[in-house]
Amino acid sequence: MERPFPAYKGDDAYIFVSYSHADADEVYPEITWLKEAGINIWYDEGISAGRIWSEELASAIKGAAQFLYLATSSSITSKHCIAETNFALDADIPVLVVNLDETELPDGLQLRLNAQQGIIKPDHSESQYREKLLEVLRNPAERSGDANRSALGKRKQRKRSRLKLFAAGVAGLVAIFAVLLSIDTSREPPAPAPDPYSPTVFEDLSDWFTFLITGDAAPDSITDIAVLPFEDISEQPGNAFISDGLTDEIIGSLSKVAGLQVVARSSSLSIRNRHEDVRAIGAFLNVHAVVEGTVKRVGNTLRISSQLSSTADGYVLWSETYDRKLDDLLVLQDEIASSIVSALREKLALTDLQPPEATVAQPDMAAYQQYLNARFLGKLRGELPLRKSIALYEQALALDPAFTRASLGLANSIILLPAYSDEDEQQMFARALAILAGLDLASPAEAGEAEAIKGFIAFRRWQWMDAEAYFRKALVLAPNNPNLYIAYSQLLATTGRREDAVTAAQQARELDAVSPVVNNLLALAYLWDGDNVRATEQFAIAAEGGFNNLRNPAYLIFLMREQRFVEARRVIESYFANLESDPRWLMDNIESIATYSDDDELVAAAEGAVAAGNIPPRYQLGLWLFLDQPDQVYETVQRFRNQKKELDFVQLFSLEGEKFRDSDEFAQIVEEIGLDAYWEHYQGPDA
Repeated sequence: MERPFPAYKGDDAYIFVSYSHADADEVYPEITWLKEAGINIWYDEGISAGRIWSEELASAIKGAAQFLYLATSSSITSKHCIAETNFALDADIPVLVVNLDETELPDGLQLRLNAQQGIIKPDHSESQYREKLLEVLRNPAERSGDANRSALGKRKQRKRSRLKLFAAGVAGLVAIFAVLLSIDTSREPPAPAPDPYSPTVFEDLSDWFTFLITGDAAPDSITDIAVLPFEDISEQPGNAFISDGLTDEIIGSLSKVAGLQVVARSSSLSIRNRHEDVRAIGAFLNVHAVVEGTVKRVGNTLRISSQLSSTADGYVLWSETYDRKLDDLLVLQDEIASSIVSALREKLALTDLQPPEATVAQPDMAAYQQYLNARFLGKLRGELPLRKSIALYEQALALDPAFTRASLGLANSIILLPAYSDEDEQQMFARALAILAGLDLASPAEAGEAEAIKGFIAFRRWQWMDAEAYFRKALVLAPNNPNLYIAYSQLLATTGRREDAVTAAQQARELDAVSPVVNNLLALAYLWDGDNVRATEQFAIAAEGGFNNLRNPAYLIFLMREQRFVEARRVIESYFANLESDPRWLMDNIESIATYSDDDELVAAAEGAVAAGNIPPRYQLGLWLFLDQPDQVYETVQRFRNQKKELDFVQLFSLEGEKFRDSDEFAQIVEEIGLDAYWEHYQGPDA
C-alpha cells in the first residue's frame, strides 16, 4: 500500500508515529484523518535517500512534540517499534499509546509505559475515539504537565512560555544559588539517549543482527532466493566480466527489497557448472526460488536469457530473453530485477514485495565496463590482481569522474593491497580516505560501503571507538553483506569481545554458508574464544571450499594447541618460503614451545633466534605468549605499533594470552592504545 502523504517537514510542532508496516492498511487511514484534522505527522516516509536510517529516525523522535505508538499484535513484536518507543522514553518525549485492537502490551513494555496515557480504540465508538484522541494530542498538559507540548502549537510559542517562567523564577534562583555552588559540577553531562538502532537496545547481539536484516517481518514471511552466476556463452573469450557483473547487480538490486533474503554471491558461485535440478539446488542453498541465465555478446549486441524457478517443484515462474545494445546493460539489469519481483508477487502470492529501486545514476558505459573488469579482478585478491584492479578503476574514473561506485571500488582495493604487498598501510589508508572525502553518496548502499571502508581503516589503525561507530552505521545500511559481519567480528575479537565476535561470524555464515573465507573467519572466531572443537570443524569446512591456511600465523597457533606438529612444520615451511629467514630453529623447537614449562634455555635460544632475524615479525608475539614472557610481549607490541600489519594484536585475547592479561604490562598496553576508553564507552572484554 502506498504511503498516503509526505511526512511533515517544518518548524511547527509535530507528532512522531510509530507503527508496524504490517498494519499499513489500518494505520494509513488513521494518520490521514489526523492530518486532515490539523495534526502535523512525521512517520517513516520522511527518511530521505542516502541518509543514515537510524540517525534520521533518532533526530525525528527527539524533535517531536509527542510520540504516538499505535499498538497492535504486529507492532508489539516489532523490534523497530520497541526500539523507537524505548528511545522516545529515554529522550523524555511524551508517549501516547493507542491500542488499535485488543492486544495486550508485553510485560516489559507495559512496565516502561506505565506512567503514560493510553487509549483503547475498541472501547469507544469511532466518533468518541477520534474526539478523545484529538483532545489528548491538543491538550497534552492533562497527562504530562507541559501545556506547551502540543502537536498544534508552535515551537516559538513554547519559547515565549519558557521566558515567562524564567522571569517568574529569577527570585527563586537567587535564593538557591548558594546551594548550587556547593554541587560538584565537574561531572560530565548525562550521556545522550541511545540510538534506537544501536545494539545496546537489544539483549543480545544476534537479536540486533536479526532486527537489521528482517525488521518487522516475521521469519516465515521472508523469502529466500538465490541468483546463480549468469553463464557467458559468447563465442569470443574475455566477456566473463559482463555476466559476472550482471549477476552482482541483480543480487544487489534484489537485496534491497524488503521481505527478500538473497543468498550471498559466493554461495551461488559454489554451484557454478553443477548442472543439477533446480530442486536439488534449492535444497543445497536452502532457498525458495532460483534465478539463472545466460549472456551472449556479439560485437556491441547482447542476448540475455533469464528465468526464475520455484525450488519446491522446479516450475518456471518467469522467463524472458532480451536483445539489447551493450550500452543498455544497466537499464536492463533494473528491468530484470523488477520482473523477478513481479513474478514472485504474482506466482508465489508475495503481494507485500515492492519493486526494487532503479539505479540512481547511469555511468558512462565504457567506464562501467572498466568498472566490471576491475571488480572482477579485485575479488581474486593477491598483489597482482589488486594492482590491476586499481589501474582499471582509475581508467573508469578518467572516463567518468562522477562514477561513485568506481571510486568506492578503488578505495576498497587500495586498503586491501598492503596485506598482499610491501605497500605502506598508512599511505594507502590516507589515499583511500581522500577518495571518500570527495564523494557525494546518493544511496544508502553507497553510504554503507563508505562507512565499511572507514571502519576497516580505523580498525587497522587501532582507533577502536571510531571503528565501532563506522561498522555499526555500515551494518544498519547494508545488513545483508556477510563480509561486513566478518570485518566487525575481527574488530570484536581484537578488542577482547570474543563471544560477540563469534556471534558476528555466525551471522556472516547465516548469510553465506559455503564461502571458504566466511567459514575460515568463523573458525578463527572460535579459535580466539577457546573453542577448539568448533574451530577444527570450521577450518576443515574452509579447507574443503579451497581456503589455504598455510601462510596464516593464527592457523599455526591452532595446530600447536592441537599438537599437530607435522602440519605445523608444513605451515612454517610455507610461510618462510619467500623469506630470507632460516626456519630450522622454529621447526626444531615447535613442540617445546607449544608445551613450554619454565625452560630458561629455550627462552634464551628464542631470544637469539629473534635477534638473528629467524623469527618473522608476525610470529614473534605468539612466540612470547607461548613462552610466558610478559616483558618480551610488551616490547614486541611497542616495536611494531607503527607497523600494525606485522602484529596480530588479537593474540593477546587468546588462551595463550591468559596469563599475560593479568600482568601490569597488559594494563599498560590497554591504557596506551586506548582500549580502556573503548571498553568504558561500549563494552568490556570477556573474562
